[in-house]
Amino acid sequence: IIERSNAEPNAPVPDMKVIDFVSKAERRGAADDETMRSIHKAAFDEGISAPKLAKRFKEVAFPISKKEQSHRVLVQLESTAKRLASLLADADTLVPNEVGTAVEEKLGELLECLAEQKQPSADKN
Repeated sequence: IIERSNAEPNAPVPDMKVIDFVSKAERRGAADDETMRSIHKAAFDEGISAPKLAKRFKEVAFPISKKEQSHRVLVQLESTAKRLASLLADADTLVPNEVGTAVEEKLGELLECLAEQKQPSADKN
């Protein structure tokens, strides 16, 4: 149940994204009672915006495992390496050939390494 922590009639009315964040944080149950009180105060008494609320409390209200964090970084690295390889192919007149070739080779090695990391543990042996 979402309630205002004060009875001040002039307190700002939170938008639906703020209410949704607080509701999800309560259901998730990852934040301790003191943190939830801080979330409520920021959301309902201070009128903080949804982006600021998320920036301030997302990590404690919606923590992610080290495994999930590693997976996210791996996916971002793979995407960035592919994008850089694509840009290098389009920039052949801007980047000296030997530099572009060397970088593309290293990007290929990086992508192979990342692909190995994505394999399930049983496949690595």
